[in-house]
Amino acid sequence: MKVIKITGRMSVKRLRKELYEKEGLRVCVYSSATSTEPASDESTLSKVSFVRIPTNFLEIRGNMLVENFEKMFLERFGVRIEVVDKEGRAVDKSFSLSQANLKKCI
Repeated sequence: MKVIKITGRMSVKRLRKELYEKEGLRVCVYSSATSTEPASDESTLSKVSFVRIPTNFLEIRGNMLVENFEKMFLERFGVRIEVVDKEGRAVDKSFSLSQANLKKCI
């Protein structure tokens, strides 16, 4: 199990970097919960969230499904993310996070 500290001041770039380094996940962070436009790397999570983000820790388990991970992130932090592959295409939602781990695919 991996743990990532999430705060509202965290940048989109840092979130993406930490998810990749700790779990091998590549994610697209959207500019709002209903937008299809990616957020800029310089945006903070509080800027793209529809809720106030308390400092919190995110526990990531390899057996969690991609669909559940994305849903949990939206519900807990108010930030819409999507797990993507190397080409930026959405990963199958029925995959586990271990199956979506890009570091294992290299």
